[in-house]
Amino acid sequence: MSKTRYSIYRMMNKRLIKILRKQYAHFKKFTDVQCMNRLFQMQPGLMQQMTFFILCDEYKWERHGRNAIFIESEQDLNCLLKGKYSINSFPDDLLPYNSYMLCLPDTFKVGNLKPTGLLVSVIDPKTIDTDLVGPYLSYIEYDAGNISALSDTDTKQIAISYILEGESETSRCVVNENSIMEVMKTKTAAEYEQVIGKLSKTYSFTSSNLTQEEYELQYQILKLVLGSAIYAKANPKALVTGLPNVQGNIAFNGILNKNAHRNTIKTKKLGQNDTEAHRTWFIRQLSHEKYYKGEFQHLSAGSRFVFVDETIVNQKLDSETLKVG
Repeated sequence: MSKTRYSIYRMMNKRLIKILRKQYAHFKKFTDVQCMNRLFQMQPGLMQQMTFFILCDEYKWERHGRNAIFIESEQDLNCLLKGKYSINSFPDDLLPYNSYMLCLPDTFKVGNLKPTGLLVSVIDPKTIDTDLVGPYLSYIEYDAGNISALSDTDTKQIAISYILEGESETSRCVVNENSIMEVMKTKTAAEYEQVIGKLSKTYSFTSSNLTQEEYELQYQILKLVLGSAIYAKANPKALVTGLPNVQGNIAFNGILNKNAHRNTIKTKKLGQNDTEAHRTWFIRQLSHEKYYKGEFQHLSAGSRFVFVDETIVNQKLDSETLKVG
């Protein structure tokens, strides 16, 4: 029977511990926590490097419910990339979780670059000590002294980590939420590259010398993260509990055992044929206050998204003139 394979994010923490035990014989008698504690004792400068924040992101994922979302098929992935969105503000609850893995069909690649699944984390500078850095340092029993003021921004950020096939280093891009609006407007990787260049103060990446293929990959990865979140907002039934419902067995490497909270996003609705389900759509954010009255009064402004008919899109009507059922 055929297998449908998915790419899962590979935890840096586990890889580092494996390397430490291989390089230092005395580390073999240490627990995982002791290994990481000794590493930071030997190299305290790691706290100023991207590696440290990736480890913090990973532990946050462990603490925040071990959430994972599978994109069910290659068709669904392509639809999420092709979908069009209009967004004017970034609501606090846009992403489905503050920390989660986005698991990709194993066929996804850009040119010669094939990423693992993605680790997505929302970083709030107001709670960076208590919700990101502090818990990890407590976990590895490492006293770093005063760790406040680690963030140089007062705006939330989205961090996305992944590994390229054939490489051992984890890549991580961090985008300020205020910059997301500009990033979302880009239509090509070339436009994305230009925008990122202008946003150097609100964007960071593990490498400052990206190739054209790497810009293309990063552009598509951001579109997948934001596109899947917006699609699930417009169509909440698209995000279902459990593993993908595909023919044959499901195969993936990683730590997504039964203790993980596994979900699947699919773009095909019940009763649709493939042509109807996998066409391009347009989703618009509802910003006007009139959409947040009555049964929606408990929702924050900008948190509702709706599918818009192509004729309305072509008329360029704003969100105040839309008729929403």
